[in-house]
Amino acid sequence: MDGPVAHAAAPPHGYGAQSDGGLNPNTLGFTLLIAVVATVISGTAPAVLAARADLNEMLKEGGRSGTFGRHSHRLRSVLVFAEVGLATVALIGAGLFFRSMAQL
Repeated sequence: MDGPVAHAAAPPHGYGAQSDGGLNPNTLGFTLLIAVVATVISGTAPAVLAARADLNEMLKEGGRSGTFGRHSHRLRSVLVFAEVGLATVALIGAGLFFRSMAQL
C-alpha cells in the first residue's frame, strides 16, 4: 500500500513496536508501579475494615458468619464488581493484542 493513505496509517517516528522486540523500560516500570499500587490498595481496604470493626457488634450482627454487616457487604460487592470488570477488560485487551500480533 503506497501513497498518502499508507503514510497516514503509519505511527509517528518513535511510536509503535520496537524493531528489536525488547521491552520498553518506561512501560515496564509504569506497569509494575500500577500493579504494586493496586495490590496495596486491595490488601489495605479489608485490613482497615477489620481493624476498625467493633468485635462485639460484629458478633451480634453476623452471628457465626463473622461478616461485618451492611456497609462491609456493599464494599465487598463493589470490589468484586470492579475486579470482574477489570478482568474482562484485561482479557479483551489480551485478545486484541494477540490478534494484532498474529497479523504482523
